Amino acid sequence: MRDPITWSFPIGRLFGISVRVHIILPVVMLGLILRATAHDTGVTLGEACLLMLLLFGSILLHEFGHCFAARAVDGDASEILLWPLGGLAYCDLPHRPSAHLACAAGGPAVNALLALLAGGALAFYTLVPPLNPLDSPYQPRLWNWREGAYHVTAAPRPIEAEPVASEKVEVRGEAGLARVAPPPALALWQVIAAQTFWLNWMLLLLNLLPGFPLDGGRMVQALLWWQSGEYRSAMSTAAYAGFIVTLIVAIYAIVIESVLGLGLAIFIYFSCKQQLILLESGGEETPFGYDFSQGYTSLEGAQPQAPPRRRRRPNLLQRFLQRRAALRAKRELERREAEDRRMDELLEKIQTHGQDALSEDERRFLARVSARYRGGKA
Repeated sequence: MRDPITWSFPIGRLFGISVRVHIILPVVMLGLILRATAHDTGVTLGEACLLMLLLFGSILLHEFGHCFAARAVDGDASEILLWPLGGLAYCDLPHRPSAHLACAAGGPAVNALLALLAGGALAFYTLVPPLNPLDSPYQPRLWNWREGAYHVTAAPRPIEAEPVASEKVEVRGEAGLARVAPPPALALWQVIAAQTFWLNWMLLLLNLLPGFPLDGGRMVQALLWWQSGEYRSAMSTAAYAGFIVTLIVAIYAIVIESVLGLGLAIFIYFSCKQQLILLESGGEETPFGYDFSQGYTSLEGAQPQAPPRRRRRPNLLQRFLQRRAALRAKRELERREAEDRRMDELLEKIQTHGQDALSEDERRFLARVSARYRGGKA
């Protein structure tokens, strides 16, 4: 029976890319919704569900950004997996640093675009987008620089009190008592725009951290690879930078008491450690492109006179990575075989009817596979 930690289910196929959701992701989202509504913060169930829906959509668009960037550099994308720490886009990339740099930058570029659109819409109505990561994303509170007052998600009823802040206005009731006028309420679209900005702003900052396997770390690795021309040394530097980022993320997660942040730090650590093991054992770049879930490798058949070492049983995370690697290798082999068959069919079509008989899609396929063969990746 398969390990439950590897379970995922499909939700559809778009632009030729299969989208799957890890079984743990709905559980984590449900936990976040219950946490937000259970605490005495006034967050409603609808507000919590809306934020999770926007988060899901932002992560999905982020991964599609990687896929489209891969196709733009003569690569290909086959699958997206959404899981509690974000998403994984499985892309087949040409073995050159510019292609890897473009693919890594594709996801953050989508988040930057979404944040720019949402923030621009708020700024058009003289509202300052929520730039503070410590602000509550469930109930945005935005400053209006024209009115010199805050606008909130829901305006409460006036209460009898003395005005103490700039956004409070003192009015007189029928009994002559001082009452506090509530701050102006945000429209629904302004709440959604503020949440969209905050989520994509946070995703952009998070993914630009220079620690492998985050997008920022992959961009650093691609730039070092581009500058030095050596993949292995660039990957080694990116992995050690990831250890530093691990410490920073772990300390920050402990300070703000974030379980997901601590999980992210652990994931970065194991991913960087895994890359160093692959490099030390003679491993090269993963043949599966943007996937970083391959398993560990080791050198077999060492010196015969040495006593055999007892092999340690892989832990839960290692088993998950190894199972994902085996599944990816199987799908990659099947995809390569299907491409070879289609390549033979197109060559036969060219020989029979000439190159003008090819469709635009067939021409792109032929160019991409031919580039792969020329690059020695067949």
